[in-house]
Amino acid sequence: MRPAHEGLIGFSFDEADEGAVVSILFEAGLESRRHRRRKGRFTVQIYEKYKEVLGQKLHDRGISFTTYPVGLLPFVKRTARRHAAFCVGCLLGVLLLCGSRAFIWEVRFVGTVPTDRDALLCGLEEAGLSEGMSVFGFDGDAIAASFLQRHEEISWITVRRTGVVAEVELRPRTGSPITAVPEDGNGYVNLVSDCDAVITEITVRQGRAAVKVGDTVRAGELLISGLMDTYDGVRGVTADGEVYGMMERTFEVFVPESETVTERTDGRLCGFSFSLFGLQIGRLPADAEVQTRRLYLFDRFRLPITVSTAYRYTEEQVEVHYTAGENARLAHGRLSDELRYFLREGELLEKEVTGAFEEGGYRIRCRIVFIGKIAKPLAFYMENQ
Repeated sequence: MRPAHEGLIGFSFDEADEGAVVSILFEAGLESRRHRRRKGRFTVQIYEKYKEVLGQKLHDRGISFTTYPVGLLPFVKRTARRHAAFCVGCLLGVLLLCGSRAFIWEVRFVGTVPTDRDALLCGLEEAGLSEGMSVFGFDGDAIAASFLQRHEEISWITVRRTGVVAEVELRPRTGSPITAVPEDGNGYVNLVSDCDAVITEITVRQGRAAVKVGDTVRAGELLISGLMDTYDGVRGVTADGEVYGMMERTFEVFVPESETVTERTDGRLCGFSFSLFGLQIGRLPADAEVQTRRLYLFDRFRLPITVSTAYRYTEEQVEVHYTAGENARLAHGRLSDELRYFLREGELLEKEVTGAFEEGGYRIRCRIVFIGKIAKPLAFYMENQ
């Protein structure tokens, strides 16, 4: 089938001559394919074999006209001349879209990440993975190997690329690995108790258990020994494992009737920058507080653009006075914050809280019984090793 525009030619007139042109077409029996009015002009398309006939009749009537070719390519050329800025913008948009596929837009963690995400991102950047890097230099196996060499707390990691997203999945090392050994040993470590407790659970991965569930231990007492009996005698190892114990602690918080606190004024904008594919544009003052925001398209699609703003705050010392009710509420709130931090890795079994007003303020005391990790490393020295 031939295209609809094949063999056609367009005639353009002043809109005022529309009636005369339509009459000429009707009288001459010329078939037209399309009429259009736009910006004071009237256009019509006819078969190219009637070009001379229509042109002569228009000349005889004294009607001025111009002709133009009909087709996709001529249409594109005319549109480009009339809307150059729009066409250039579309072309740049296409080039930007195609070029952006050559960069990593986002580093995304898959699954649960129990550690600090910012610290992990910094570690991945040191290993060679960062937002804005070229996909042509992406090597997931090399990045994972380099990361594991720098982070002993991670036992396994995989890095893979899905389009413009780098997906990272990792698994932290279980237990409490020994990260530092005192210099007075020769690489052998015992695990000892760091407080008085009753043993509730013990797991030995390396070494020999020196206690059992239900035993009461004192601070410094041996839990897992780094000495092991072998067929050729006793040898030293780095003891590794987890020991949980039931402990008791007492906390105390005092809130005075009046105290001096530090208040911050509203921030003053002092810097602005944005990052495109990891390329930082603009500088931020080193002594300012920076707020970074990631941009999204339609609140769904994450863009490789972050905007950072820097603010400076001023602080002043202000003396505040509390009522009796405010004293008590503040004391309970501060105690709750302290307990929440202290028990972040423990299990609370029992809590007893007492509070009373004293001269000059409110004092609250709290006794807790909880279960938590109690093992800490202690290096030892062996001769003839």
